Amino acid sequence: MENEANLSALGEKAFTTMKQNIVSISIHSGIGAGILINGELYHGNRGQGGEIGHMIIQPFGIKCPCGNEGCMEQYCSELAILESYRFQTNNPELGLKDLAAGYLNGEKREVELIIKTASYLAVGLNNLIVHFDPELVILNATLFEELPFLLTLIQEKMVSEFAKSVPLELSNIGKEATLLGGTVVNLQAFFHIPNLNFLQLNKH
Repeated sequence: MENEANLSALGEKAFTTMKQNIVSISIHSGIGAGILINGELYHGNRGQGGEIGHMIIQPFGIKCPCGNEGCMEQYCSELAILESYRFQTNNPELGLKDLAAGYLNGEKREVELIIKTASYLAVGLNNLIVHFDPELVILNATLFEELPFLLTLIQEKMVSEFAKSVPLELSNIGKEATLLGGTVVNLQAFFHIPNLNFLQLNKH
């Protein structure tokens, strides 16, 4: 049984790109990555190869349930961003749309939170790119629908020679990526196909 991030990566590979070395990052209440190397999912020794939400991006930072301090998930997940915003404003009713409106209006608190989030995400993505050298990084998160300016802010902060050469894109299929990935897993198992790509099939 594959997790959401792995299924998303398989869905993206089969339906949106011909590239074989990609990382699909899911950002929701947590953060995970589906990592494809030469078209194959990378699971790691214990199946935890894509648990990038527990990559430390802030030494001695916020305590994480995993036992570490300063994990990416504690700063960049949709849940973490909302919790931070609601704590700072002392208003549990506020959402991402309120955060976006405040940022666009130049409100200091909202601007600082967005910039900090972009910085943390850029650190995590840069580390990921340096480690796995992908052809493409795909971001799958409703976060970017509510905060459309966030992608540009992240890209502006990824200035290393390693990161600048790797495209950073938003998913074109969004939530459907996971469902399509599940379909791919079933079809590959049923027909004994190791590497299914519908874009390639359409060319024939």
